[in-house]
Amino acid sequence: MSKNPSRKATLCMEIDNHKLGIEVADGKVRMFEEAKGDHSLEMGFRGLAKMVSGFSLPSELIRSGEVKAAPHLVEILDELFPVSYPHIYYSELNR
Repeated sequence: MSKNPSRKATLCMEIDNHKLGIEVADGKVRMFEEAKGDHSLEMGFRGLAKMVSGFSLPSELIRSGEVKAAPHLVEILDELFPVSYPHIYYSELNR
């Protein structure tokens, strides 16, 4: 996960009008619905899928305008959602 396990952050997100919260503390992640407070991250399901699968870095999606985020969160988001190889196989697409 994060290179800095003592890092703490709470994200309030809006994903296609659905409010979701993610809290990171002590190297653990907790997700909760109906997050209250200002939304520091806004995106659609497509942007969320790209971030979670490791297809794109959050900073790339923010630069392209697909994801909107508070500037102070960009580094944290890149640590939480690093780029990796999304494992999608052809046989899975034909089911």
